[in-house]
Amino acid sequence: RLGVRLFNRSTRQLQLTPEGCTFYERSVQVLADLAEAEQSASAGALPQGRVRININVPMGRRFLLPLVPALKTQYPDIVLDIVLTDTVVDLMEDRTDIAIRHGPLTSSRLMARKLGQAEMKIVASPDYLATRGVPETPADLRRHERIGFGYHRMHDGWPQMKDGDGAHFPLPACSALASDGDAVLE
Repeated sequence: RLGVRLFNRSTRQLQLTPEGCTFYERSVQVLADLAEAEQSASAGALPQGRVRININVPMGRRFLLPLVPALKTQYPDIVLDIVLTDTVVDLMEDRTDIAIRHGPLTSSRLMARKLGQAEMKIVASPDYLATRGVPETPADLRRHERIGFGYHRMHDGWPQMKDGDGAHFPLPACSALASDGDAVLE
């Protein structure tokens, strides 16, 4: 295609010809110039396009939605597609760009970054405690009812709970289920 020999080849070595050296040096420069031109063209450009964010309902309402106005001001060409759901979905199948979740990473195909730490708490309403009594020890929880998450594709199990001495103890089975984190809390 070039009409010149770029290499001299023997059974034991391969050497660039003078024309090959010139062609190589010029090609490296052209590629560097192209990379610089691409960077210059997009240097002032703001991100644009659709970003699908999947987050559970309570975290979305409390943490993400209040940030949307400032995010849209800073990046007006981004279209936010926010999916608030407490259902565990297949993020690849759902075409999710960003997922904000708690707990262990369930797929090695995903990249994860820790955003913070959440504490799990056992809570009860004052009316419930007035009727059923206040548990004094972790073992007392066995005689109490528990409301839990109940939707398909939920991660298995419940986090291990520890008492003040660091000993693990099981929680009672759920007596009621809800598919929304806020509903469980209420």
